[in-house]
Amino acid sequence: MKKLPLVADGPNIFEICVQTLLFWLSSPHNEVFLVTPFLDEDILKEFLDIVKKKNATAKIGKIFIREVCAEEWVHSEKKKRKVNFNEIEEKIKKEYRKIDEDLLNVFTEKVLPNIIKIKGETNYFHAKFIACVNKRKAEVLLTSANFSKTHFSVWEDGRYNHESLGYHRMSKKKFIDNLLLPIEQLQNNT
Repeated sequence: MKKLPLVADGPNIFEICVQTLLFWLSSPHNEVFLVTPFLDEDILKEFLDIVKKKNATAKIGKIFIREVCAEEWVHSEKKKRKVNFNEIEEKIKKEYRKIDEDLLNVFTEKVLPNIIKIKGETNYFHAKFIACVNKRKAEVLLTSANFSKTHFSVWEDGRYNHESLGYHRMSKKKFIDNLLLPIEQLQNNT
């Protein structure tokens, strides 16, 4: 965390987030939160792999996303279409039923019950962070990156997004008051 804050390419930001999540999820005293308006199928699968690796100790707090949380390219129409989280959920369940029962269990038992979908019609949010909370303190990685493949990967033409990442340490109370409650209030207003 010594190099933070920084601006870097999406793949490097993703790697920092992955390593941080692996570290945070290694302790049963930590609860991990994820807040992002956009969460596509690829990044959700990456998150599930991380949780599976640390399944014995992983404790997942709330995961806030927009109800319509991704886009996908429709080749026949040559345009993008908006994707509701329910579509992503069903695709992952169907795929994991066939190939990985353990990942399906991680998804349905540890992650899915904690996902809160904010309806876009009432409230929009664009906050993006991962956080770790234990008895008295919280650590937060705030980022400009959406949790989607296009923000964390190299594109087909070799380019990539440049994103910001900052690290903050604070009391658990300050985390709840300043970061978690404002997002929870969006849920209550939908």
